[in-house]
Amino acid sequence: MSNSFLGINTAGSALIANQAVLDVISQNVSNVNTPGYSQQTANLTQMPPYTDSGVAFQSTQIGTGVQVSSITRATDEFVTQRLLSATSNQSQSNQLETTLNEVQGLYNEPGTNGLSNLMNTFFTSFQTLATNSEDSGIRTTVISNAQAMTGMFNSVSTGLTNMTTNLQGTIQSTITQANNLVGQIAKLNQQIMDGVVNDTHPNDLMDQRDQLISQLGNLVGVTTSQELSPSGQPNGMVDVYIGGMSIVQGTQSYKIPTQTETINNQPYLVNEGTPVQISGGTLGGMVQSINLIAGYQSNLDTIASSLITQVNQLHSSGYGLDGETGLNFFTGTNAATIQVNPQLVSNPNAIAAATPPAAGQSVSASNGDNASAISNLANTPIFGNNSILQQYNANITKIGADAQSFTNDYNNQTQIVQQLQSMQSSVSGVNIDEQMTNMLQYQRSYQAAAEMVTNINSMLDSLLSMVQ
Repeated sequence: MSNSFLGINTAGSALIANQAVLDVISQNVSNVNTPGYSQQTANLTQMPPYTDSGVAFQSTQIGTGVQVSSITRATDEFVTQRLLSATSNQSQSNQLETTLNEVQGLYNEPGTNGLSNLMNTFFTSFQTLATNSEDSGIRTTVISNAQAMTGMFNSVSTGLTNMTTNLQGTIQSTITQANNLVGQIAKLNQQIMDGVVNDTHPNDLMDQRDQLISQLGNLVGVTTSQELSPSGQPNGMVDVYIGGMSIVQGTQSYKIPTQTETINNQPYLVNEGTPVQISGGTLGGMVQSINLIAGYQSNLDTIASSLITQVNQLHSSGYGLDGETGLNFFTGTNAATIQVNPQLVSNPNAIAAATPPAAGQSVSASNGDNASAISNLANTPIFGNNSILQQYNANITKIGADAQSFTNDYNNQTQIVQQLQSMQSSVSGVNIDEQMTNMLQYQRSYQAAAEMVTNINSMLDSLLSMVQ
């Protein structure tokens, strides 16, 4: 005869299965606002049937109920990989935009205290001196304007140097942070693989690992691939790469190199002599930023060096009111070191406003021809067809164009990230309305199973009372 308690066991399996589903729904609802949480689903399957060879059923297979065969999380690997790449690019362009905004702040262009205005004022003051070369007040103004200009050269140069130093320090701390994440990912790989082997559905651990990989991608562009077991099935672990360099291989993690460099304007890590390209992230943006700043510093030094050379060449050939000649107007060699000659600061009459006098004659107090020549340097082609001022303004235009380019790129990457996040949310996000509907459905199923247990129990009581 058939098992008299089969019905109770079947209904009991429904109670257990529906309770498990409700537990999963509760987990989903609880984490509706948790960043990185992927909606989970309890998958129900029939339990193996029972074959009854009794007279009533004539060896018919009878269902034995329901069971939770798995609990899976809702993910789209293709969208996840695209989002990982997009957020990495967004972080890189954000770092570059931030760097360029800071660089523009150093130059303060256009502005009263910008080098363009200060250089123009410097040359204009020499033109004024040319028409009033014996005026001590104008000579003092020339020195004052020159000091304001050299001070700004020094300030911008120091600011660029400090930016590079700060970025280099941040690069090292970023690599340290990234290496910590790499170690955590490898540990989670071990725990997840153990869970997969033991069929314990480590979905929450997978979500944690995805979050860590996302954080790592924001720091330095990475790619991932799923590991496969000998049977060809995923074993739950993921491998992580920077360029062609493996940083997580199963349960093993490898340190990210601390040396960086730029090759063909692209950021690289130096891995035991073999450069590995950084595909994005804040780290990639910082390495590129250092390269850009080096270029801006070089351009600024070129302007300062040309100014020093051209002005000194004319000034040293002229004469001051005191008959002094052979004096350089500037000391130093570049933007960091350019200064007004201290001899001129203490004695403005030594400013060589006059051209050399004719043989046997003394310098005329009204001779301002040399000051006029220095003033004309503002419009004298030195860099091809560009004067010093024009070349400087061209450099500023380049900085502005770079800043706009990185801002546009950041805005574009942000739109892409938002679109992909929306796509990911539609797959992995928790829909409260859907969860509430499911909750009511499985509550009813649970209640029906409980009612079935009660009814079968009543039938068995009646049966037992009849045979007593």
